Amino acid sequence: MKKRIILLLAALMALLQCAEWGFEYDNPLDERGLKNNGGNSEPSLVNYTVTFNANGGAGEIPPDVTVSDGNDIKLPAKGGMSNGNMDFDGWNTEANGTGATYPGGSTYTVTGDITLYAKWNDGFTPTTYTIIFNANEGNGTAPNNLIVNAGSSVTLPGRGTLARDGYEFSGWNTHSSGTGYTYAADASYTPTASIELFAKWNDNSIPQHQTYTLTIAANPSDGGTVSPSVGAHTYDAGVLVTVTATANSGYTFTNWSGESSSTNATIDVAMDGHKTLTANFGQQSYCVAYPTALECGSGTTFTDSRDGKKYKKVVIDTQTWMGENLNYNASGSVCYGNSADSCAQYGRLYNWATAMDIDASYNSTNWNGSDVNHLGACPVGWHVPSDAEWTALENYVGYNAGTKLKSSTGWNSYSGGPVGTDLYGFAALPGGYGEPDGGFNGAGDIGYWWSATEYNANNARDRNMLCCLESVDWDNNNKTGLFSVRCVQD
Repeated sequence: MKKRIILLLAALMALLQCAEWGFEYDNPLDERGLKNNGGNSEPSLVNYTVTFNANGGAGEIPPDVTVSDGNDIKLPAKGGMSNGNMDFDGWNTEANGTGATYPGGSTYTVTGDITLYAKWNDGFTPTTYTIIFNANEGNGTAPNNLIVNAGSSVTLPGRGTLARDGYEFSGWNTHSSGTGYTYAADASYTPTASIELFAKWNDNSIPQHQTYTLTIAANPSDGGTVSPSVGAHTYDAGVLVTVTATANSGYTFTNWSGESSSTNATIDVAMDGHKTLTANFGQQSYCVAYPTALECGSGTTFTDSRDGKKYKKVVIDTQTWMGENLNYNASGSVCYGNSADSCAQYGRLYNWATAMDIDASYNSTNWNGSDVNHLGACPVGWHVPSDAEWTALENYVGYNAGTKLKSSTGWNSYSGGPVGTDLYGFAALPGGYGEPDGGFNGAGDIGYWWSATEYNANNARDRNMLCCLESVDWDNNNKTGLFSVRCVQD
């Protein structure tokens, strides 16, 4: 009798505890501890536990509940839990509150072990979001605003009574211009903040899903670059494409031809059909009013038949010079720093015998050959300039020849040193020099160029320009040094 009283008191205490937390759940087991399946009881061990986590709260946490698979429980209220001034908003499947939320007192079906986290609201974080529907120039009545619980989804409405002459409704867009993200009517949408959605209207005069081709070219092909690049590009009908032309060094942009004749380098092209555009570039002229008369040179290009490389050339007085350094891969030539990028920027570096295309022994013995129109490593019809030809160029360009012959970009500048003005298109660059032992120095600061004129067994005449000086200087340097080569036409 005493044992029965003790058991009865224990059961009564359990019922009182459940009443305090608001628990209610069906008893899934019969008197034998078997799962109750409408009288067809079969042995079952599929029990799951629901654990409650205060999630930053304090106080008395609801006890765990264990029930059989598929049975329902009534979730507890916050009971004795608290979290400062924050409000209890129910139980969430994720600690950060981004999972499914179940209010206290609601029914929850247990299908597996799970921890439910108390969800606390600071009073500032919205628990609902508003979706506003904007007719966006349509006529009629826009759908009513929707109030959506945070983390919940809603089905977006159709256009309702909205209409717009000449246009077809095609969903809801995040931007009034239709350039944002488009959601179809009847799509499921989960807001992450309150938002205004705009009716998207397609112009019936433009076929939807139609595409057109924009074909772009440059004339001449090496005169400049275009963006988008040369070639054919496909765009949706109605798209506005911005096209830009940029002239290469020695050229200027003149105009577009084809779809447009604009002289503006940047234009917009409406894709309402197939379009063709050509960016036209003209050869740049180089002039300087110094000292008393206007002196000009003009630039064109030529191709080295040996390797297909194309070079600029510029006429200065009675001479025609390359407008860039030689980049022919003669045996014995190298790139500054052994980098192909340096060759692309500065051309190759040559010892004197390689530049002259004579035996390497003449780097340390007298050659005694003629420096007049000596072909050397230059293309056919061109030659390595003699000391006298370099002098003729300097004399024609005149005072501060280095500043006027140097490229306007690519040179380091120190303490307000002179910047190249490239008045004649000669575009001298600071390609530096190479040492016989394999070292490199001076790129960005100095450029050396060989002449075809020998000084003695070990030295030949060269020209050099320094970043912070305005002159063109000469020197007799060791033939084994690695310098640039600038060819002059026969």
